[in-house]
Amino acid sequence: FPTSDGYIQLYISDIYYLESFGDEIVCHSNNKKQTIIRKPLYQLEHLLEPYHFVRISKSFIVNIRKITYIKVGLNAKLHLTLNDKTHLEVTRSFVKSFKKHLNL
Repeated sequence: FPTSDGYIQLYISDIYYLESFGDEIVCHSNNKKQTIIRKPLYQLEHLLEPYHFVRISKSFIVNIRKITYIKVGLNAKLHLTLNDKTHLEVTRSFVKSFKKHLNL
């Protein structure tokens, strides 16, 4: 993945989720480690889709294999709990595609 200093090798299995802050993407991985990636979120979405990653909002892509609990919330949103106890929300506009990836 491209960073501000060059390129970094990340193991797909170590990534929990990616979070967008403008043109910077923060990759959250094992041990709460954070890495800044310089690549648009939509490109990462297509790159990581074959590896069980799915878009859950305009700002987040999550590793499906790191989800431990899914709870139905208000306004047709879903609340996710990951292995590391992180809580994320699947926004309404992404619920349908999220369920499709999980075969629900």
